[in-house]
Amino acid sequence: MTMAREDGLPLKFEIPNLVAELSQMNNNFDLLGQKCDLLEAIYCDIAWQGQCQFYKLFQTPLGVAINHHHPLAGQTSVTIKELAPYTITLSIPGVASQLDALRADILREIPHATIHDAETIGQDTIALSEVQPYIFITQKIFQDNHPNLVTIPLETPYTLPYGLIYSNTPSQPVRDLLTFIDDHREALIKKWVS
Repeated sequence: MTMAREDGLPLKFEIPNLVAELSQMNNNFDLLGQKCDLLEAIYCDIAWQGQCQFYKLFQTPLGVAINHHHPLAGQTSVTIKELAPYTITLSIPGVASQLDALRADILREIPHATIHDAETIGQDTIALSEVQPYIFITQKIFQDNHPNLVTIPLETPYTLPYGLIYSNTPSQPVRDLLTFIDDHREALIKKWVS
């Protein structure tokens, strides 16, 4: 998602370099309202409850990210049963209700599934799928974030909410931006996700 001057936003944008800070997921909420006003994110409805506010833009479907040479790489979609012979990288339980439901489905369909619990999703987690035949559960919206991986839709009814997280006590410019997005929502989302 890219907000540009031509979007007509009545605000000045500054994008700080927060790579070190963002590598530790627990610190993100301390950043809000201090070092940054908004973060683009998939909302973790269980783990983040009460720690921030969330402006949902849309739901994003789940997919699998795998190495270009992975046996499933040429498929147009993947079923849960097709994950059986591989190690599946998935967020630890208690992060997001939809991912917990997916985990239950995986264990019901593949009772002896090998699941690698990821406490955080960072470069180390992604690297497992780059160099080994791991299956990384991700979202289509992030497919360009993993240039060495192929992202394929996972045949599941689960989706995750994607949008903006912000402080529980947002500044006036943040409230103004969210009002602007509300007023121009359809056109902005169409442009941002095209």
